[in-house]
Amino acid sequence: MTDDIVELVRARAANPGTIHDVAQGLSPAPKIYPPATADDIGKAEERLGFELPLLLKRIYIEVGNGGFGPGYGLMGITGGYDGYIGGDVLSLYTGYRENPPGGMPEWPEKTLPVCTWGCDIYSCLDCAKPEAPVLVYGGGGEHALGYEGLEITLETADGQVIEIDGPEDLGLEPDPDAPAPPPAQLVPHKASFEQWLTDWAQGVDLWGEMERLG
Repeated sequence: MTDDIVELVRARAANPGTIHDVAQGLSPAPKIYPPATADDIGKAEERLGFELPLLLKRIYIEVGNGGFGPGYGLMGITGGYDGYIGGDVLSLYTGYRENPPGGMPEWPEKTLPVCTWGCDIYSCLDCAKPEAPVLVYGGGGEHALGYEGLEITLETADGQVIEIDGPEDLGLEPDPDAPAPPPAQLVPHKASFEQWLTDWAQGVDLWGEMERLG
């Protein structure tokens, strides 16, 4: 089955319009990064302190070192795709282990962020389990996907588009009496990395599924 999944991913990633879920209209155009080597994988695992899932290793070696897949695309290992955030899976994981995000007491060991959906939302693999279940990290609230105030887009009278991420962008002072958001959390999404990647390759709306997780 793994061979079939690799080919399904390769086929969808080969189309510039479907290389990842937000590929349309991006500049520069997204690209598949050159494949990693077995030596690259070994060095990454040594730095991480655990083995990557077999399917993820095959994807990196046989398809490319990131730049394609769900969300903004799979982030790569060293020298690969940084997911538009300036970091690969190693730097993001080690950074979260040292400084847990979103008020979390700690970032779970062997929980590897592998792609971003924007707005501090990540799909992560639980590499402690053989099937590598997929979890969603939802930023700084109960679940960032369910936070109605996550982002607002306004258009001025002259057609200028303004992105609003918080009250300070509107010149307003934050409310000191407003309750603090609860700590971020990891929400189960798929039972395995294999299922998650297969669903993406077959056109399943993973974002829509994540929105319903709550």
